[in-house]
Formats: sequence, structure tokens, C-alpha cells
Amino acid sequence: MRYRLQRAFAVAVLAVCLAAAGPVTPQGEQDSGSQALFESGNALAAAGQADKAREAWNAALEEAQDAQTRVAILEALGESYQYGSELARAEASFRSALETGEAAWGESLQAAGTMTRLGNVLRLRQQFDAAKQLQERALEIRQRLAPDSLEVADSLHHLFLLAIDDEDVEAMSDLSRRAMAIHERRSSDTLALADTLSDLGYLAMYLGYTYEAVARMQQAVAILERQAPGSIPLATMLGRLGLMHRLIGDTEPAAEALRRALTIREKLAPDSLGTAVAVGNLGVLLRDRGDLDKAAELFQRTMEISEKAVPNGIRVAETLNALASVASLRGDREEAWKLHSRALEIFERLGFGSKTAETLWYLGMVAEARGDLKLALDLHHRARVLRERVAPDSIEEAQTLHQLGRLYRRTGHPDLAAQYLGRAVEALEAQMGRLGGPKDLQAAFRASHEDIYHDAIEVEVERGHAAEAFHLVERSRARSFLDLLAERDLAFSGELPPDLERSRRDNASSYDQALRKLGGWTPAAGEDAREALHRELDRLRRERAEIAEKIRTASPRLAALRQPQPLDLNAARKVLDPGTLALSYSVGKERTVLFALTREGGLRVEVLPLGEERLRADVERLLELVRQPAPVSDPSDLALALYRALIGPLADLVERSERVLILPDGPLHRLPFGALVR
Repeated sequence: MRYRLQRAFAVAVLAVCLAAAGPVTPQGEQDSGSQALFESGNALAAAGQADKAREAWNAALEEAQDAQTRVAILEALGESYQYGSELARAEASFRSALETGEAAWGESLQAAGTMTRLGNVLRLRQQFDAAKQLQERALEIRQRLAPDSLEVADSLHHLFLLAIDDEDVEAMSDLSRRAMAIHERRSSDTLALADTLSDLGYLAMYLGYTYEAVARMQQAVAILERQAPGSIPLATMLGRLGLMHRLIGDTEPAAEALRRALTIREKLAPDSLGTAVAVGNLGVLLRDRGDLDKAAELFQRTMEISEKAVPNGIRVAETLNALASVASLRGDREEAWKLHSRALEIFERLGFGSKTAETLWYLGMVAEARGDLKLALDLHHRARVLRERVAPDSIEEAQTLHQLGRLYRRTGHPDLAAQYLGRAVEALEAQMGRLGGPKDLQAAFRASHEDIYHDAIEVEVERGHAAEAFHLVERSRARSFLDLLAERDLAFSGELPPDLERSRRDNASSYDQALRKLGGWTPAAGEDAREALHRELDRLRRERAEIAEKIRTASPRLAALRQPQPLDLNAARKVLDPGTLALSYSVGKERTVLFALTREGGLRVEVLPLGEERLRADVERLLELVRQPAPVSDPSDLALALYRALIGPLADLVERSERVLILPDGPLHRLPFGALVR
């Protein structure tokens, strides 16, 4: 199976996950003094008074005589130390609890529960082999003593977290599938089900199915809001949901989820790694909004917690990269280089391929900013090799290939630039094909990476490959040329045989029904039902492709307007009416490429010396002048200037045409072309 790793989906985020079940609680006959102290500690912990809670639990431990009470107290202490990022003390407490439990009960379900908690702490301390051994042992005991129980699902969840650390997507898929099979036999909401839904969401994000990932995480949050409101597990899940929203550019829901997570954690576990994760992700949102000072402040807090928990660990390295990004934005390239280099040392030592690739990419960007293009090329190639291995056809690979294409263009190698930029476009579109969700989400994702298309278009124009450049324009807009033609209500009555039209409509209806069923799927329906729906959708897609081929044969003109593939130059000419001129713009940062296409005369290309920032300013100024009842200056002057800049180079074609179709890009979408004057 091919790996598709999402760049910012940090392994350390899930490192704060806890077992679904809480610590053991005393049962049976207990010493009244120790029991009262234990309950007092629990109340203090719930109120966020961790130090006083530990004092009460340690006092209870001195008085407790029976194994059940001692295990419960030791696990409570272990959890408290874990939330306080004192992981060595947390490990010691859980080890003592395990020794006490095994001495009293041998290989029991209670001992297995303690193993999972100890294994989780070892994972947080990055002792992955030891953690895996404990989790596998716990799974074996639970499966033997309570086959296919929620305890087994819990063990599968903890092994899933270790599979994330190993970047083993096949293991993640197998473990989450086995856990979901257990939940299918139970209709009630449980904390274990929330963990499994979260794992499925992580796996979907890992594979690039972003919309499904968000939906899974929302299901998990809904369960925890019902079953464990105001709890650490809910805060953990909200943090993951916020991260997923941030990755797809949905910033407001991301901020809301992260704030809710942080509110819970500030009360119950202000010094935990989970708090560091939430604070760090809020810092990223603030950084992206331009509030560098506040972002740096949050990143520093993240660093303090992370260094206390695991010095020179994963979270420390990720925070170094975050601080370096702020330094880069402030123009301090030397500081950025130093911080990224420290992060790279940690990731390489720990063997995290995806995070190593990400850090190499950052270093490549800093090297380019420093003017060392040779070093930048070397760093991006190192990142490319890793990303091709761990995240092929992902947005991460697309970004790396894009930078290589840009650098080869800057160093005077247009053919190599075109090669890498073309591969970047293919990787981006592969990710788009897996994104899912509503069209506005897909459009926003595409728009956030439009520079990949713009650079590829400009390189093809520079190479004299106008037809290839035009095809890239259409790919970048996801059929905007075809959509514009379709809006003109071109008549095609009688062009398509009735039986073929009926087959097309039936297929579309069946596909929509299957999608609705998939959207309404719940674990109670069973994983087999979900897989059956995916198989049905795959069958309908194949059927749709067969129908599309028949349509192309029966009516090439109608097919060009109905089929989802972008047009190449020859196909675009065929769908244009005689006398129609299509003007298609591609607005880059420094220049705009204008394509003029007619059915009779073919393609003509002009490169306009106007970039995105200048055009946006001119368009907004024109709109403001038009809106004013008594403008301070004549808007016709600016309207004339824009006409000359945007249409003037092709004025001869405009004058000879009966009609003109405008396909704008970027800020030109807001420009009322009809208001321009000659």
C-alpha cells in the first residue's frame, strides 16, 4: 500500500492520547482512611489542584494495605505525573502498579490495563520497542481472557498509536479494521469507540481523504461530549479535530476546537504534552494571520512543556521548526537556519522520515532566501527522496517538486524546471482526487496551491509550448472554460441517443444515492456495509467512464461540455462557436499570461507585466471609485488603463470577434470587464 502522509499532521499530536479506560478504582473491602484520602485526591485532581491531589494520594498509599487500593492509587499518581509532563515519575508509578497487580492477580485483565498505561508512557518517552512489547502482551492477555471485548479494542488502539510512530500505514489499517469489527457488535457509544473513530480519522488523513477524516473525528468528539464532557479525552479529541480543520485551511472551526481543548486542559492538565500540542497549533494559526509576537510566545510555552517531558524529543523538534518559521518571517535567516538544523538532528536521530523530509524542505527554503541555490537544490532533492518513499502523490511531495522546479527555473534549466513542475501538478491533482468533501472545500484547497500551476504555466510559455500552457490553465481551474460555455445554454437537443442519456442520468442518480448512504453510515451499520458502499461507488465510477466514452463517440461536442476532464487546445477550439473569442488569464505573482483562443485562428499568447498584487490594488480601486456617488477622480481613467493593460494587446482580435468569453483568474474575478473603456 502506498503511503500518503499529510505534512503538518504531526506524529507528536497523537502522542498525548490516553487509554480509553481510566485508572483502576478500589473495589471490595477497603481501609476507610486510605479510601477517604484516595477520594479526596480524586476531587482535588478534578478541580485542577494536582499538587494537593498527589499529597492526598501519597498519604493514602502509606495507609493502603490491599493490592486493589494500592494499584488504584499508583495509577492515579502515574496519570497525574503524566499530565504534568513528569514522565519518568509517571513510568515509576505505573511500574509499581504493575508489579503490585501481577503479584496479587498474575496475568489478569487488571494487570493488562496497567500494561497499556505504562506502555503509553513509554511511547511518550520514545521508548518505542519496550512500549510495543508491553502493548502486545496486554493484547494477548485481553484476547485470551476477554475475547473481542472493548478491552481488546483499547489495546488495538494503543498499537495503532505505535504504528503511527513507525509510519506503518498497513498496520494502522489492519488495527483500526480489527477494532471496528469489535464495535460493530455493540450499538452503544463508548470511549473505546471514540478512540477507534479517531484512529480511522487519522488513517483517512494520512491517506489524503481529508473530508472523511474530519467527519470521523467529529463523530468521536460527539461521543465524548455525551460520555465524558469536560474530560482530558475530550480535550485530546478536540485538539485533533482542530488540527485537521487547520490542515484543510478551515481556520475558524480549527481555532474554536483548539480553544475548547485548551480550556479543558488549562484546568485539568496545564503542563501536559496535550496542552503543548493545543498551544502550538493555536500558535500556527496566529502565525499564519501575521501575529508573530503572540505566535512566538505560544511556541515558547510549547517548548517549555516539551523539553520538560522529553528533552530532545519529537515535540521539541517540531517546536524548533515552528520557532524557526517565525524567525524566517521576521527576516532572521541565520536564526531560522540554526533552529531548523537542530530540529533536523533530532528527527534524523529518531528516524522519522516524514518529519526529516519536512525539515529538509524548510532548510531548502532558508538556503534559497540566503542566496545559496545550489545548497537549496541539494536539500530539496534529499526531501524529495524521502517524500517519494513515505508520502507519494501527496501535497507534501507536490510542494517539494514545486520548489525544485522553481529553483531549476531560477538557475537557467527550463527543461528540468518543466519536468519537476509537471510532476508537482500531477501530485497535487492526485491529492485533490482523494480530498473529498464539498466543492467549496476542494476549490479552497486548490486555490491555496495555485502557485504550482502558475509557475508550470509560465515555464511552458517561456519554452514556447503554448498548447501545453493552455492545458495547464484549464487543469488549474477545474473545467472553468467548460462551465462558462455550459452557462450559455447551448442547445444540444437530438445530439445524444435517448438510451445513452437515460443511462447517464441513472448512473448519476445511483451515485448520488450511494454517496448519501455513505454520508449517513454509522458504526452500528457495520464496517462491511461501509466497504460495500465504497465498492458500489467504485463500480459506478467505472460505469460512468464507460458511458463517457460512448458519449464522446456519439457526440464529441456534447461530451466536451459534460465530461469532467479539462480541455486541451484542440478540444477547446472545437467547442467554441464561430466568431467567438475566449480570453483566459493566468495571474502570477509578478506577471499575467493571457491566452486568446478562437475556433478559426487558434491560440495566441501574451505575457503582461502585471502581477497579482498590482492587479488586486487596481481592481479594488476601480470598484471603490464606481461605488462612490461623487468620486474624487474619474474612474474612466483607471478603466481605460486596465483595458489597455488587459485587453489592449489583443485589441485586433476583439474587434474582429462577434462575442468574447472572459475566463478571469485571481483578483480579476472581481473586475467588471464590462465597465472597462477603450
